[in-house]
Amino acid sequence: MAKPSLLINAIAIFYIITVVILARHKHKCLSLKQPIVVAGMQPVSDNFVAQASRGYIVAANMALREINAREDILKDYELMIEFKDTKLFCPLAMKHLYDYINQPPVKIAIYGPVSSICCESVSSVAKYWNLVQISNAATSATLSDRQLYPYFYRTALSDVAYNVVRQQLFQMFNWNKVAIIYQTLSLFQASAADLENNLKEDNVTVVASEAFAQNPERHVPLLKAQDARIIVVYAYPDMTQKILCTAYHLNYYGPNYVWFLLGWYFDNWWSNGLETNTNCTREQMLKVIDGYFAVLGVQLGFDNITSISGLTPKRYLEEYVKFHPDHYLASVHTWAYDAVWSLALALNNTENILKRMDRNLTQFHYGDNVTRQLIMESLNNLSFQGISGPVSFNYGERVADIKILQMITQINTVNTVQVGLYDSHRDELKFGSPYRSIHWRGRKVVITSPSESLLCLKNTKHFYYTS
Repeated sequence: MAKPSLLINAIAIFYIITVVILARHKHKCLSLKQPIVVAGMQPVSDNFVAQASRGYIVAANMALREINAREDILKDYELMIEFKDTKLFCPLAMKHLYDYINQPPVKIAIYGPVSSICCESVSSVAKYWNLVQISNAATSATLSDRQLYPYFYRTALSDVAYNVVRQQLFQMFNWNKVAIIYQTLSLFQASAADLENNLKEDNVTVVASEAFAQNPERHVPLLKAQDARIIVVYAYPDMTQKILCTAYHLNYYGPNYVWFLLGWYFDNWWSNGLETNTNCTREQMLKVIDGYFAVLGVQLGFDNITSISGLTPKRYLEEYVKFHPDHYLASVHTWAYDAVWSLALALNNTENILKRMDRNLTQFHYGDNVTRQLIMESLNNLSFQGISGPVSFNYGERVADIKILQMITQINTVNTVQVGLYDSHRDELKFGSPYRSIHWRGRKVVITSPSESLLCLKNTKHFYYTS
């Protein structure tokens, strides 16, 4: 029989060893929290957005780290996103969806995909399993249809919102004749149709509306034949390169023309693969793209405003680089970050409501209409300060301000600069300080026909200038 003193010493040593082990493995205590798993879809290989998507995952993981460290948000849970690579291929995204559904654990929601077309495919089916979906990059106007995609949300702005800004710019500069050329994919078709319908309601003449599948070069001469001077392009970057290169060879550019391109193109989109994709040089392409306009949702809030995560935008950028310095700082990574926060806050509110019903999030199943409805209502009522600015949703659509951008090519510099802002809450355009002045190649506003006045502001309540 062991002596009492020896037994006490043994117990004391066991206690000390246990405390040391627990202290060294404190993070493993998080396993006491119950996991909530989100189905993640991002194209991280074999496509032109792979580098950016890897950056989106970094931003999402940053958000998860901060959310799971909080005691006031999902304190009994560990929020997790299980990512699968879609390769920007929609059939593969659908396979991942079925795998997520058929393999444990039960997923509470869907994060992604990036592609609008893949989002349409996934969202049209995921609704039958009561899965709410949020994307940080899909912009398709089609996704605004709540009959087809009732559980879809996005922190990116839709092309419908961007078309509102384009329309107001046309009004501002008295551009009453516009041409549209678009790629025949649902993403672009819906956006082009929305703009064309709205322009007709504004009594703006659509002098040409050209659709193409693979060879836009044949359609550009038709735009020139109609003397179209304001041209809106809806297409992927490689096709836009072909359009602009054709314009160069037709001498269809210069101070009498304005091109409107998509704002979500990545840096150097106009030169990447240019020589293999077209018969234009960089110098020739620069002559065409100089002065083009684009619109894009605000990606960073004001530096001095602290977000719900406790970080200012400036501090967030510093933390991003520390978190994973090897990954590309994609332009809309902040929308990826704020999408995770949106979902976490909605789940937190849902959990608080479920507790009053003697239920919790872990009881969610794919036939659970109640929890799904509560998550949606929580997202609908959400309002918080994100890294990309104020975050709220209106029927699944992000409500946010929109930057007005312009490409300026000068000696040894090629820059996309901000020349204005659309204030979505006041429904007005803002120009002047602190934004750059609009660059007109002919030192005057482009006119759409010789008989028009140089500049006539219509409905001036929408325009606001600062000095």
